[in-house]
This record gives sequence, C-alpha cells and structure tokens, in this order.
Amino acid sequence: MASYSITELRANVRKVLAIAQSEDVTITNHGKPVRMLLSAERYFELLSAYEQMKQLESPTGHSALQQEFSKLVIEEFHIRARNSSGEIETLTWGNKK
Repeated sequence: MASYSITELRANVRKVLAIAQSEDVTITNHGKPVRMLLSAERYFELLSAYEQMKQLESPTGHSALQQEFSKLVIEEFHIRARNSSGEIETLTWGNKK
C-alpha cells in the first residue's frame, strides 16, 4: 500500500491517482492517515463485502450462516497478524496434511 502526504499528493496528483488504480493509497497529514484513495473497482468490492456482512448480521442471515458453519470441518486455521516489530506473521492451528 502506497502512502503520500497531502503535500506530495498536491505535487503529484496524476501519479498518485494512477497508483490508486492498482493499489490503495493512504494520504497522511503530519504523518497520520487522514484519507484513503482507491479505485472504483476496489470501492465496489468493499461495498459488496460490507453489504454481505450486513445480511449475515440479520436474524435470517445469522441462522443461514449457522447452518452453513455446522457443515464445516476445519482442519487448519491461519491468522495473519503484525508482531511487535511491525512484521506480518502467520499463525497456524490445526492438523497439517
């Protein structure tokens, strides 16, 4: 993910907008994130995922989700998280085959 200050954005608008077509861009002010730039495609992907989550939170969506999860057998589970050094680590639980 690219990151630009407001000053850098002003000086390189076309470049930053071009980058935002292929990856999310964080805009910072005094080193703190204040805005995100993302492509329309990425925006609609996120909007669709959000709408699906909202449907799952509804009473009917929740029971449908419970039914689907009851059919699952989880053999392995992965979580990606940042460690205290800021590096991303993958934690794995379960049976490796």
